Amino acid sequence: MLRIHAITLAKQLSLLKKHKDKC
Repeated sequence: MLRIHAITLAKQLSLLKKHKDKC
């Protein structure tokens, strides 16, 4: 369960990074 949460967190972080790069 914790591992899945970490993966989702990493995905959200990468998405945020992409969004920041776009701006």
